[in-house]
Amino acid sequence: MGPFRIMAVLLAILCLGACGTREDAAVSQAESSPISSAVASSPASNTTEQEDRNTPEENPLTWVRETYLDPLGWDLVIGKTFTSPREIGTDWMFYFEDIALYQQQQGLASPLDDYPDGCYPVAVVTSCLTQYFEVDEQTILAGVQADFRSQYDPVAGTITHENGRGGVGNRVEVTSYTEADGNASIEYQLQDFYTGEPQNSYRMEIRLLEDGSFRYLSIQEA
Repeated sequence: MGPFRIMAVLLAILCLGACGTREDAAVSQAESSPISSAVASSPASNTTEQEDRNTPEENPLTWVRETYLDPLGWDLVIGKTFTSPREIGTDWMFYFEDIALYQQQQGLASPLDDYPDGCYPVAVVTSCLTQYFEVDEQTILAGVQADFRSQYDPVAGTITHENGRGGVGNRVEVTSYTEADGNASIEYQLQDFYTGEPQNSYRMEIRLLEDGSFRYLSIQEA
C-alpha cells in the first residue's frame, strides 16, 4: 500500500470518530432539554386544574339545611313550631305531605308516586312519618280524625288527603349547629323570600341515631 493510500485511510477513520462524538452530544442534549420536561408535565397540570373545578364547595351549614331542614318543606318555611311531636295534632298529614314531596324531589320512593289519587293506606302514612318522628299510629290517627281537611276510613284503613299548598315561603338560613349527648341543636332564621329581610329565628332539636338517621324532637322560636 502506497503512502498516499495509507494517509487517506487514516483521515477517514478520524472523520468517522468525530461524527460519532457530535451525534452522541446531540442525543444527550435532547434528553436533558428543559422544553421536553415542560411538555411532559403539562397534562398533569391540566388534570389538577380539572379536579379543582370539579371539587364541590364545602359548606357544613348548607349540608345541615339540606339534610335536616329540607324534609319538613313548607311547614318549616312558614314557621310551624311544636315542643313535642304529640303537639303536631291536626297537622300530621301536612308533615306527611312535606316528607313525601321531599322524597320525590330526591328521587326516592315516595307515596306521592304510589298513590297519586291522595288516598293512602294508614300503614304507608305511619311508615313515612315514623322515619322522622318518634310517634305511633294511634297518635297520628287521633290527629287525622280531628282534622277536617283529611278523611280517615277505618273500614278501608286509608286516609284521604288533598295535596298541594300554594304561595311563596321564606328563605331559610342555618346560623349554628351543635351536637351533644346524641342530640343535635340547629338554629336557623327565616328571611323574606323577595327582600331577604330577617324574620323570626328558630331552634330545632333532633335525636341522632347510630344508623345515621335522625328524629325530630321539637321546633321552637329562639
